[in-house]
Amino acid sequence: MGRSKIEVFWITFTPWSSSGWDGSRHFHLLRNLPNINVTLFAWDFFRLHTQAESFSREIPSEVKLTKSWVLPRYWKFWRKSYPKAVDLWLNKWLLSFQLYFKLRRFKPDIIVLSSTHYATGFLSIPRNIPILFDHVDEMPEEVGKLYFEIADSVAAASSKLMERAMGNQSNVRLIENGVDADRYSPTLRESAKSSLGLNNKVVVSLIGLTCSPSLYFLDSFALFSKEIPNAVLLLVGNCTFKESLRKYQCDIRPVGHIPYDNVANYFNATDIGIYPCDNTAYYREAYPLKIVEYTAAGCQVVTSPVEAFASGWDNIHTSEANSDSFYKKLIYALRNPGVAPSVHSLSWKAKSEVFRSLLLETYEQHRARSQSLNASDV
Repeated sequence: MGRSKIEVFWITFTPWSSSGWDGSRHFHLLRNLPNINVTLFAWDFFRLHTQAESFSREIPSEVKLTKSWVLPRYWKFWRKSYPKAVDLWLNKWLLSFQLYFKLRRFKPDIIVLSSTHYATGFLSIPRNIPILFDHVDEMPEEVGKLYFEIADSVAAASSKLMERAMGNQSNVRLIENGVDADRYSPTLRESAKSSLGLNNKVVVSLIGLTCSPSLYFLDSFALFSKEIPNAVLLLVGNCTFKESLRKYQCDIRPVGHIPYDNVANYFNATDIGIYPCDNTAYYREAYPLKIVEYTAAGCQVVTSPVEAFASGWDNIHTSEANSDSFYKKLIYALRNPGVAPSVHSLSWKAKSEVFRSLLLETYEQHRARSQSLNASDV
């Protein structure tokens, strides 16, 4: 007889000292998963763990947390390929060693993981435990094959990622990112602006500072602000490029990290949300949460190419990944706003229920195969 409640061992997809957890896909799935016992395996960089104290780390009270450490690496040196670096290989064996003992201690029914190969190496995971691979980002083909080979099932965050997975794995489910739609509304625009001291401002925002390393959008906003003098750009998140802001005379405000429970006010205050990345497969094939959240708040969105939003979203304006094109799209979005579609059907509660179903299905299928193999050995 199947089980309605299982023990899940969930490996974090970012280091615990990163601000990337709060408001992330896994953050939302965990907050909404019913009848699941979860142990969160949070890896981080040795001697950098005190940095985590500067960010909120919200997890449900019933989720158990266990931490492990690897050697320091730095985001600016990380690549999405599989670099042949000594510290990377050391991290692989160091974290795999810790993982082995954690699994023996917690005895999970199933493991959830995403790709962390560029920071931790490709982890060695025992094959007697079923694995659900949450496919959230594009990977090099050779890396993807490694993950798909060990996975018993795959949850893909976008249609393109689903296509890639289906070439290597038969049990794939499309589970796109969702939204807590009730937190956002265009009717709150003026009150949200007032609460943030932004009355009579045209608010452009980048919430969660995913962007092109070239920072071309800063030049775009500088041009935009010459034409729209009351424009302000809010940078919400841990801004690592504050020095680059010094050369701009326009109103750019690095707000810093805002906990998830408070960040909706910044979405609601926004007139134009931006997603200024590069035109690469990694960004094109993603399904950015912030685009859905901007849409829930009734914002216009100017974005570099993202295939999931190429059609059917009239509030989204796709730009080439350069400063001139992005500036022109900012002007166009302000003067020719499209109607934002309703996103209430994309609730995190519904997404989490589908994810839970895939967890249970994966566990049951693995258990059935194990029982069949045991029977054949008798």
